[in-house]
Amino acid sequence: QASEFAPYIILALVLLLRPRGLFGQEGFFE
Repeated sequence: QASEFAPYIILALVLLLRPRGLFGQEGFFE
């Protein structure tokens, strides 16, 4: 069910929208 993946989708969106400072590393995706 889609509801089971909802938390993971939300987490993914948050990480994508906040690339800077991810896991405490500035410019993680650079």
